Amino acid sequence: MSMHPIIRNILGTVLALGILGVSISYGMYVVQYTKTSTPAAFRTFAASGEGKVVGVPDVATFSISVVTEGDLNVTDAQSKNTQKMNDIIAYVQKSGVEKKDVQTSDYALEPRYQYFDCSSTPVPMTGNTKEVKPCPPPQISGYTVRQTVTVKVRDFSKAGTILAGVTEKGANVVSGIAFKIDDPSQVEQEARLKAIEKAKQKAQGIADAGGFALGRIISISENTSGGAQPYYADYGVRGIAESKAAAPAPSIEPGSQETSVTATITYEIVEKGK
Repeated sequence: MSMHPIIRNILGTVLALGILGVSISYGMYVVQYTKTSTPAAFRTFAASGEGKVVGVPDVATFSISVVTEGDLNVTDAQSKNTQKMNDIIAYVQKSGVEKKDVQTSDYALEPRYQYFDCSSTPVPMTGNTKEVKPCPPPQISGYTVRQTVTVKVRDFSKAGTILAGVTEKGANVVSGIAFKIDDPSQVEQEARLKAIEKAKQKAQGIADAGGFALGRIISISENTSGGAQPYYADYGVRGIAESKAAAPAPSIEPGSQETSVTATITYEIVEKGK
């Protein structure tokens, strides 16, 4: 039995209206959900402030190396190098440096090669060349042992004396002096508080000028610089260990170190009076 055309049309219209109603309701729900989830998505602004704090480094670090060149007897070269470095480490620790502040950072055993000149040589007056013979490969003539330790000195009054003393004990390379703040967290916190305070003041000024009020804080971000950048000084010593005269103790000046923090605060914009 077929449905009457009029009834069929009425039912189709009702079904279409129902689907349209559901679609409109879903669309309104999505819009309302978006507004509820991100109420300040288009009603926020950000203000930044920079805080700087100057601190004095409290730690000096430098590298000490012993380079020993020997013949083909590798064991002999290693023994000489090890003895010198052990004497240096013992001296450094005796000078007040803790064991945890002395770290082996490099150890290398490398061959030295002798190369042969195999180029042909012209014979005088004839312009001919001598007979070219096969060139022998490079030959190992000896070995070089290099051992390096990194030392951290916390008492600057001893740093100069230690630098001079290690050369007397056999160090022939001293380099890479760096001054830094061992625990920069306190200095960074001081700079952070200054940066946030400046950002708040700037935000309030913007709000007053724009005729609106500051709402809740949406986010805070920061960028720190300077705290992990040590100051480097050049103090290279080569060959002093072979001299009979004692090396003079250098004057160690750590200087100062600036730590900078930039804070950015994002606020919700609120109408005045609300």
